[in-house]
Amino acid sequence: MYFCKRMKKMRNDSKWDENEYRKNYDTYYKSLVVFAMKFGVSQELAEDIVQDVFFAVWERRVDMLNKPSFRSYLFTGVRNRCLDSIRHGVIANNYILEMTENNRRNSQSLEDIEDVIFTEEVFIKLFESIDNLSLRQREILKMNMEGKKLTEIADILNITYETVKTQKKRAINALKKSLGDNRSILLSILFA
Repeated sequence: MYFCKRMKKMRNDSKWDENEYRKNYDTYYKSLVVFAMKFGVSQELAEDIVQDVFFAVWERRVDMLNKPSFRSYLFTGVRNRCLDSIRHGVIANNYILEMTENNRRNSQSLEDIEDVIFTEEVFIKLFESIDNLSLRQREILKMNMEGKKLTEIADILNITYETVKTQKKRAINALKKSLGDNRSILLSILFA
């Protein structure tokens, strides 16, 4: 349903065959969801990933006539998005596990433990907010958090420095908006 709403927002293109698109969607949807679930993602996430791939097909007007190439495009797109999702989950889980392990090693007062729980909740909210960013904004933000400079990111993604700068600014503004009262804490953690 969500996918259909997104699809309706796209402008009509006389050269684009919507019937062929719908036929391919109906043909590949279930097998792509099953394929995505083999990566260990939930059915709901698998369905979202498949819909994102089909939305990319729609946006980019990918050639659907070359069936082997089109099929490869679909399965590669699903695989890559699943791996991105898993990587993101691993990073979040590793951080939480590290925080928990650090807390066990140190005998802390109740106040310190409450601070840690608050910090973990804030990080969970941060990762959820990052998930709501566009794919490009997530990529740029992730690379920036890993310490890469904007010029390096532009080279890696093969886009201009100004595009990286604009997308990073938009991502930060979106995070500020979604994080509300916690934004100053999170942004200081993100860019410390």
